[in-house]
Amino acid sequence: MRLGSFEPGSAEWHAARATRLGASEIAAVLGLSPWESKFSLWHRKAGLVPPLEETEEMAWGRHLEAPIASRFAELHPEMIVRRTGTWVSARRTWQLANPDRLVFPRQPVRRPRIPLEIKFAPYGDGWGESGTDEIPVYYRCQVLQQIDVLDAPYGLLAALVGAEYREYRIDRDANDILILRMEGEEFMGSLPSELNPAGERPDIDSTSHTYRTLKALHPEIDGGEVEIDQSLATYYRVAMEFARRAGSLEQRAKNLLLDAMGTARRAVCDGERIAIRSPGRGETVRLSETKTKPAPGRKVRDAA
Repeated sequence: MRLGSFEPGSAEWHAARATRLGASEIAAVLGLSPWESKFSLWHRKAGLVPPLEETEEMAWGRHLEAPIASRFAELHPEMIVRRTGTWVSARRTWQLANPDRLVFPRQPVRRPRIPLEIKFAPYGDGWGESGTDEIPVYYRCQVLQQIDVLDAPYGLLAALVGAEYREYRIDRDANDILILRMEGEEFMGSLPSELNPAGERPDIDSTSHTYRTLKALHPEIDGGEVEIDQSLATYYRVAMEFARRAGSLEQRAKNLLLDAMGTARRAVCDGERIAIRSPGRGETVRLSETKTKPAPGRKVRDAA
């Protein structure tokens, strides 16, 4: 069921999502999102912290949406490609989808609504070959919820990966969709409500997203003192000691790697990027880890 067309970030857009779970949010519920934790999403949905700020990569994705969609339409004259709006499941009123485009085959009399998601990825890590279904699992979650809301047989994803245009098809997967439904419904039921004003917040995890959320919940310092139990004090002290030791190991590893790299920009091992040297402040050079991304094409049930 179509709710309407709302400008992303507008008051109407936020209102439509306030009591529903969007396809772009479901991965966080399963702990699979690189941008948000279940804990941070819960507090944002409860209205306790502000909305996520747009990153540089998100901004580029928004700017590149139209040309990528145009390229898809150019390559598929057999398809009708249309802008769309916000959709909600007729059976699960908490379940929301905002596909970037809808695609309709031109020939059949009964034309299914196919969601088309559009993405920009500066690097190819985590992405498979064009024509497969090998996409990052958090995008798989997003497309599968769109498929579920629209009752579509499959979904499409068009992406600009680096400077290469790629397309992916994600078929309807009953097992993965069932997981998304169950986890999504349980999450929405845990939010504050009239019957349960406090709600049931998720456990605290080890992500930086949760750390930032906790800081946002208590931005002021009143000068007071709080008594904590012995187990938490011990856990904190032991963790800090391990962090100090790990920091020393990390620095030596960086020193060894910088020595091995010389003037090279990237360090690779068996074709995999390990680290990159980039300009720092002044005449210094900064060394950054190239994080290994999970293999593309993972099922939700294997990743969650």
